[in-house]
Amino acid sequence: MKSYSRFLTIPAFLFASVLLVLGVAAVSPCRAAIPRAESDAERHVLEQLQRGAEADLQKEFPSAKFSLDKRRLRGEFLKELFTNRDPRLQFPRGINIRHAAISGEFDLSGAEIPYDVTMSDCIFDAFLELSNSHFGKNLLFVSDIFGRGVVFDRGTVEQNFRAVDCNLSRRC
Repeated sequence: MKSYSRFLTIPAFLFASVLLVLGVAAVSPCRAAIPRAESDAERHVLEQLQRGAEADLQKEFPSAKFSLDKRRLRGEFLKELFTNRDPRLQFPRGINIRHAAISGEFDLSGAEIPYDVTMSDCIFDAFLELSNSHFGKNLLFVSDIFGRGVVFDRGTVEQNFRAVDCNLSRRC
């Protein structure tokens, strides 16, 4: 009779252990990854924004010395940046980027963006997808060029949305 009760105790212990591990995993928040900077321009943007400063790539990489490629930011990097919720990475004055060339897919559809976002004098060479996105603060585009177009279908901005002196162009 004792061997039968031990036989039931082992599976009960294993079952309780599995439930404990699953419960801890379900309650623990997932840590978001800090955006991975793959270029000097992306590293500069991260450093400046964390200091609470505007990230002006023209000042860091002047066009008289550097090609436009030196000011290139990947759309995937910006997506990670805009949607970041890692408490170790804070942007005290929001996200303010100037004179960047945005390359590759930049798809924020359905994304939650908790920051003030300002993009000025930037060139987007791919399609910018903002459908169903939610900006928790302000969204401002100033003198930007959108090479393939922008979609903001059912997107929301909690405070102010402005697009000033922007162009839609097929020549990027």
